[in-house]
Amino acid sequence: MGLGGFINGYLYDLTDNYLWSYSFASLMGVVNLVILALFSLAIYRSRAL
Repeated sequence: MGLGGFINGYLYDLTDNYLWSYSFASLMGVVNLVILALFSLAIYRSRAL
């Protein structure tokens, strides 16, 4: 999250618009949900064995 803050600040400085910052934050949120789902699936499968 700390790295995302620096990247979002940099994107805002480049564009003077929050659109790219919010877009990047949304993308990172989706990536985090996918990673969480994959970990949950791996735990579920390991317990099923």
